[in-house]
Amino acid sequence: MSRWRALQRDLQSIVHQAGEVIWNGPLGLFEFEAFRSGTQAITHAVETCKGFTSARRLRYFLDAVEA
Repeated sequence: MSRWRALQRDLQSIVHQAGEVIWNGPLGLFEFEAFRSGTQAITHAVETCKGFTSARRLRYFLDAVEA
C-alpha cells in the first residue's frame, strides 16, 4: 500500500470517528482525476461520521464529484 493510500485510510478513520467536523468545502484539486479519489473518500467519511457535522447535506457534492 502506498503511503498516500495509508494516509487517506488514516484520515478517513479519524474523520469518521470524530465528535464534530466542520466542513469548509472540497479538498485541493478534486476536479482532476489524479486527486479525485482522496476527496471522495474524505467527503464520504464526513458524510457518514458519527458526530455532529456541518455537512450533512453533502450528497449533492459527492454526486457531482463522482459523475
